[in-house]
Amino acid sequence: MVTASAPGKVYLFGEHAVVYGEPAVPCAIERRARVTAEPRDDGRLRVEAEDLSLDGFTVEYDGSASDHPDVDVADSLLDAAMGYVNEAIAQARDAADAPEAGFDVTIASDIPLGAGLGSSAAVAVAAIAAGTTALGADLSTAEIAERAYRVEHAVQEGEASRADTFCSATGGAVRVEGEDCRAIEDVPNLPFVVGYDGGAGDTGALVAGAEGSETSTTSPRTRSPPSAMSSGGVRPRWSRATSTNSVG
Repeated sequence: MVTASAPGKVYLFGEHAVVYGEPAVPCAIERRARVTAEPRDDGRLRVEAEDLSLDGFTVEYDGSASDHPDVDVADSLLDAAMGYVNEAIAQARDAADAPEAGFDVTIASDIPLGAGLGSSAAVAVAAIAAGTTALGADLSTAEIAERAYRVEHAVQEGEASRADTFCSATGGAVRVEGEDCRAIEDVPNLPFVVGYDGGAGDTGALVAGAEGSETSTTSPRTRSPPSAMSSGGVRPRWSRATSTNSVG
């Protein structure tokens, strides 16, 4: 059994424009997603999700079945959440050359789902790190970031940039422009407050909507007065752990 965690993110500059290859500077925040992966012998995938700003759910399936949790959230958002797990486990299997590997996966996150704080990227990064380590494969940070990007690219139907996943895998503040991804060195911890109004949005749908309108400047999820959610530095890193010990 292996547990990995990865941070969410906020953009200092360049959100959305980064999808079109423009430069952006996201940075990691203290809120994290934690994924525990335990291999199983039957090739099936059992996912238990907690603390995703919706009622927790458990679903067991073979990766292509139509099992669907009964929770009170938009189908598009729930399908996307399950899609990230499916694609991340597929990447872990591929990296470890274990295409038939089964897993019990537990997800716990204090990053609100659909709030624009990188919950999907954090889950993808942590799931790949946990899955590959559980299967005995040791990936570099760059390899995890690349595979996590493939997850978002697949689920968002090509509308993803490398910014969220690179930032979540690397930690700290990063600069991303197209395929040029690099950490920004010697950035101090930066205290800040992020406003969260409790709403949720589908990233793919929001990006598609932005492409169709040049006049929309306000996301629906930010129209209500925000409340203080968190403050923190920009230096958390993803970490690996056994069931009892954490590293990093």
